[in-house]
Amino acid sequence: MNIREIEITYKCCVCGEDISVNLETIGEAVYCDKKIYHSDCFAEMAEKRAKSKNKKISDKWKFILADIGKVRKESYIYFKNRLYKAAVCQFIEDNYYIKVIPRSIHIRLGDIYNGSYIRLPRGIPPSHILDMWERKRDFLNRVYENNISKGKCMDVYERILYDLGVLANSYDSYLKWREKQKKISAEMKNNPQKQNTEIYKFMESLSPESTDISQKHFDMSALADEIFDG
Repeated sequence: MNIREIEITYKCCVCGEDISVNLETIGEAVYCDKKIYHSDCFAEMAEKRAKSKNKKISDKWKFILADIGKVRKESYIYFKNRLYKAAVCQFIEDNYYIKVIPRSIHIRLGDIYNGSYIRLPRGIPPSHILDMWERKRDFLNRVYENNISKGKCMDVYERILYDLGVLANSYDSYLKWREKQKKISAEMKNNPQKQNTEIYKFMESLSPESTDISQKHFDMSALADEIFDG
């Protein structure tokens, strides 16, 4: 899934025209007070409202303009999350060959994003879910095939929920893996002579075949413990 291909269209609350938001154009849109604007439309509107004769309105928009950096930062996070959520849904449709994602899966995704999923100590950003799912797609396919061979059958929707459970419960391992990745990158920059060896080890860790499942016990907790350890 190429996140740069994902685009979401909104209506500007000022001019009524479309705003096409993707990773390249996030800065051209603003999310404020649960409304979406073109960046230029928002700036013009905010300036006008800050000069309003109504003191309550004027004070509100003066406060917003005084902290415009926070507004833009929160807008970036809002749109980025929306784009990655859309990318996750597109990934599900493309890789599980379904046209409509049922409500049960949207609810599960929401629980994972906001941290209310069972035994999940924190929310998982949509960008991390997408990255984990892409990296371990082949591994999860082999888990599914092994389960089928053992008589544990699931329909496609049950399988998606199962795979999501494995990924959510492996989040700590994933974060440790990301930290290790950062350390390897830093070491390679500081010591070029280590690059060949470290790159080889790192690429091995990314390989779908790096996690041997042939002799594993296929319960979710065991899978979660090992999925990013290989």
